[in-house]
Amino acid sequence: MTAGPPTLLASAALALGTAVGFAIVGRSVASRAAPAGGGRGALAMFQLFWASAFAVWTTQGLASLAGGLGFASLAFNSALDQVSSPFYCLAAASLLYYVLYLVTGRERLLLPILVYYGVMWLLLRWRVEFAQRLDVKVNAWSVGFVYATPLQGWPYTLVILGISGPLLLAILGYASLWFHVEQPLVRYRIALVTLGLVGWVGTESLVFALGLADTAAGELTRRAVALASTIVIFLAYKPPDAWRMRLDRAHPVEA
Repeated sequence: MTAGPPTLLASAALALGTAVGFAIVGRSVASRAAPAGGGRGALAMFQLFWASAFAVWTTQGLASLAGGLGFASLAFNSALDQVSSPFYCLAAASLLYYVLYLVTGRERLLLPILVYYGVMWLLLRWRVEFAQRLDVKVNAWSVGFVYATPLQGWPYTLVILGISGPLLLAILGYASLWFHVEQPLVRYRIALVTLGLVGWVGTESLVFALGLADTAAGELTRRAVALASTIVIFLAYKPPDAWRMRLDRAHPVEA
């Protein structure tokens, strides 16, 4: 296969750069204390969320890189997709548990959440396999697939909503914590994390549900938003010293 357009290399750089950003944020999260109430499991799941996001965007970057260098193939890109798809659901499950723990303080929510997203993963794979991949399709900003039957449709949209819907509601619940704390630094962190996660998860959901993942506009948008969201969330946990000095008026309570 001949090399793809140069934009695919730019796409790969954006995706791999975003993956590195997720790894950096995950490392920052790992250095924090567990949430109040002994939520070590919740903090571990939050770290797992960033590790899963790193895996997803690394595989996407490799897929674009393969297309840009002319190595894209049905076998290779399908294998990358097989590797990444469980991490989509694992990322959603781990973040949902972390947010619900912060909002409710309940630790026993993990098992039903994992079961739910296990079912969502099976439905996602069923929909993809039912559509039957025939070949790869090298686009300007991504490498997609040619299907025997259209992948998009109400079953696929329902699965995407089933994965992202509870997560978006939980993030809004996390945002409500802003009204229950008084420390400026904690409010700052809640606001920026909420902004980053809503922007990222919302954009991902819309792009895939509307069938824009194989378009230049859709792919460029989701890559740019993901990278920007990573920067925003990193600033939430690692604000510049000047910002911290203005916000840290009292000993912060972790959120």
